Amino acid sequence: MILLGVLLFSTLLVVPPRRMCLNMKPVEGSVDMAVVLDVAAAALMSGASLPVVLRHLAGALDGLTVGVSSSPSAKLSEVANMLVMGATWDEAWVGVDGYDLLARALKPAWVDGVAPVPLLQRAAQTHRLTQVRRAKEAAARLGAALVMPLGLCFLPAFVILGVVPVVAGAASSIW
Repeated sequence: MILLGVLLFSTLLVVPPRRMCLNMKPVEGSVDMAVVLDVAAAALMSGASLPVVLRHLAGALDGLTVGVSSSPSAKLSEVANMLVMGATWDEAWVGVDGYDLLARALKPAWVDGVAPVPLLQRAAQTHRLTQVRRAKEAAARLGAALVMPLGLCFLPAFVILGVVPVVAGAASSIW
């Protein structure tokens, strides 16, 4: 009896309820290019070829925006097909916007036979460091831009709440 209960409970955990399957919606959102580079590196480390990795990236990124890319992920699948058909690297990547970092990182691997994983890892690290630097620069610009408005707001409040009562108290004791 206990064994039957455990078996039924485990099937409920493994098999999703029908309502859950019906309510699944296509994924929408954005993915950072560094994540795409890391996924490509992991796929290449597993032994997949470059065209296969590009096809699978296209499938995984379907419906998602990569960084500021205006190019749909299906273009990656077209690039993979063109590479398999014998197109040069530059010909295959014509018209594919937003994946420049991926294309630049993988070009030496395709053209010269260089190991692609270190190139992808370095490109992902460089992209992340660039984003951190840009965020710090934006924060510094914001801090500099907020000095004047905050100063104009706090100075009158300081004068009214801090200086005026002291001067009024001193003036009342003098007169």
